[in-house]
Amino acid sequence: MLNKWVIHCFHLGNNMREGFIERTGPLLFAFVTEQDFYAINIYKHNDWAENKILQTMHDNWPQLISAYKAPNITKISETITPSQRTSLRKINGNSFFTAKDGTVYMPTGGGSVASGYNLSTTIKVMRTRRYINIISEILDSLSEEIRKALLKSGYLEGKNIDAKLIILNTGYLIYFPKNELMLNILHTIS
Repeated sequence: MLNKWVIHCFHLGNNMREGFIERTGPLLFAFVTEQDFYAINIYKHNDWAENKILQTMHDNWPQLISAYKAPNITKISETITPSQRTSLRKINGNSFFTAKDGTVYMPTGGGSVASGYNLSTTIKVMRTRRYINIISEILDSLSEEIRKALLKSGYLEGKNIDAKLIILNTGYLIYFPKNELMLNILHTIS
């Protein structure tokens, strides 16, 4: 439910075990934003596949999920049953949700990819890896200039280098605290 629809489930127990509330039968299902907590209802653990959870979101807070209306889809030939949604989950499949009034929604959490990971998270990880690779290439291409600046500041070759990369909108700063050296690298990543 969390990966596909960004709906959280909270155990309603009183006892803490290893930093967490002990698991309970009933769970509070909620849609959580940075500012607000929308309590949907209390359900059993295996009710996560029920259409009534998403229907409650549609009925009570349509503004929260309006961005996920499926464009140009006016009707899905058959409504996904909880059993079908459970089967799809087992194979990391995604499904749209059709509200009682016919509104069709894509998964608000982006759904999941074949590996089972959340799509939005997967995209962020891919972008971050690309970003790190590009920064690495930039630093490699400037390694001789960086080496010369370090030697000029008193760095002894063969010693470990302590450096911090500071990311700015306009480029990067590399700070070498032991040498009190700051290098400005003007380069943008698109």
